[in-house]
Amino acid sequence: MLIMCRDQTRAIEERHLVELNKVRLEAELDFLHECESLFSMYHEKKKTEFELALAESKLEDVRVPPIDWFKLVELHISVVSTDHDVIMR
Repeated sequence: MLIMCRDQTRAIEERHLVELNKVRLEAELDFLHECESLFSMYHEKKKTEFELALAESKLEDVRVPPIDWFKLVELHISVVSTDHDVIMR
C-alpha cells in the first residue's frame, strides 16, 4: 500500500512539473506575442515620427506670400475708376 502511494505521489509530482513547464512556456509565448506587437508598434511609431519630420521639412519649404492689402485696394480702385471712365464715355 505504501509503495502504491509513493508511486502515485511521484507520478503526481512529475505531472505537476510537466504542467508547470507547460504553463511557463505558454506564459513565455504570450509575453513574446505582446513584445512582438509592442515591437511592431515601436517601428510604426518611428515610421510615423520620420514621416512627421519629413512633412515638417516640406512645410518649411512652402512659403505663402503675404497679401499686400494696400496694393490690392489701389489696384481695385484703379480698375473701378477705369471701368467707370469707360462706362462714362
